[in-house]
Amino acid sequence: KFYLVHTVPNKPQIFNCNMSAFLDSANQLFENCETGKGWEGCKDFCTEDATFECTQIPIKDMNNYAEWMKGLLSGPISESSYEVLSCTYNETQVTYVAIFKGTHSGEGGPIPASDPPKKMECPYSYTFTFNEDGKVINLYKVFDKLTGFTQLGWPY
Repeated sequence: KFYLVHTVPNKPQIFNCNMSAFLDSANQLFENCETGKGWEGCKDFCTEDATFECTQIPIKDMNNYAEWMKGLLSGPISESSYEVLSCTYNETQVTYVAIFKGTHSGEGGPIPASDPPKKMECPYSYTFTFNEDGKVINLYKVFDKLTGFTQLGWPY
């Protein structure tokens, strides 16, 4: 069981909630995306035709997004981490708000790595939408590309 504490000034209330059946899958999928496991590490949690939406990244499906992240994290941003600030969910969606931290120290990217390497710290969110079988059908990402790319010295 999961207990959600809702604080009202001078009067805390506790609501008894059941954990979403999708939360464990969402946590593992989030971890696999953010650590560059590629489609191989993500496909068990998604439908084959799962879509990806982000106005800042011109990719339309989860397979290509997972592979793009794998390339990014094994190439130019090979030193990276993330910090989850919050996670919310309902019966069909799980949303994460996080901070991505990365250093352009590897090969690749729109410009060569500098010495010393440039670092980025950028907020983003993921919202996974699940089908009735517990598989992700869509990932919606909000990402501040301008901040991230500017910090790395990359063209926007």
